[in-house]
Amino acid sequence: MTLLLADLDRAITEMPPAQLPTLIGVLAILTAKAQLKLSIGPTPVIRQPEDLLTMAEAAIRLNIRESRAYDLARQKKLPAVRIGKYVRVSAQALAEYQARLPKA
Repeated sequence: MTLLLADLDRAITEMPPAQLPTLIGVLAILTAKAQLKLSIGPTPVIRQPEDLLTMAEAAIRLNIRESRAYDLARQKKLPAVRIGKYVRVSAQALAEYQARLPKA
């Protein structure tokens, strides 16, 4: 970035004064684009299959109560991870757990 700014500074110094209004216009457009990107903020996260699910989401997928999902995680039957005070299950681990369940 510093190299680009140094090149721009040198180009401005060497540029004929008649071309400066065009350059100022281009810089204004680039400034507006940068401000727009800042104002939009981060791109929203779209859940992917490998994302972590809450225990409530896992319970819904298993058609069980949330407390039962926590029990399964505590018993190490349902692979889960603890992130601080939160317990999460990966979608892939949940699918593998479901595949191991006996068929009715």
